[in-house]
Amino acid sequence: MKKGFGLIEVVVAATIITVFFVAILSTYSFFLKTLLGGTQEVQATFLLREGAEVSRILRDSSWSSNIVTATVGTEYYLSWNGSAWALTATPSYVDGLFDRTVTFESVYRDVNDDIASSGTVDGDTRLVTVNVAWKNSTAATTTKTLQTYLTNLYGN
Repeated sequence: MKKGFGLIEVVVAATIITVFFVAILSTYSFFLKTLLGGTQEVQATFLLREGAEVSRILRDSSWSSNIVTATVGTEYYLSWNGSAWALTATPSYVDGLFDRTVTFESVYRDVNDDIASSGTVDGDTRLVTVNVAWKNSTAATTTKTLQTYLTNLYGN
């Protein structure tokens, strides 16, 4: 009878050890996926902020050449040629993963000169929307969006 209990003890111990290792591997896998997903979230946030800053740089260099000439409602991509930023219609992916677009929209003013959904178009203000999209670890598309207003501060 002691031989039977010894065998049962070995089977129970092996089962406990196996369950323990499976739990550790599952936890490790979960944290690894979470960590990698968090990295992409941080990168996307930086790309959003960079997109807004580039829009300001384009405004500062020439409102009439860079902002006014952009077709309202059209998605543009940001292009760096080594010395300056430009808007382009050619799709480009940042780091081969992130799809970043910039869209300009008209801004309307009401009779009190406040921003409104309708009224008179303010030619010296644009609503800028920066979108960053990427496929996450589950192959689903994740999108982050940032909106800001640009004003023709320098009259150029």
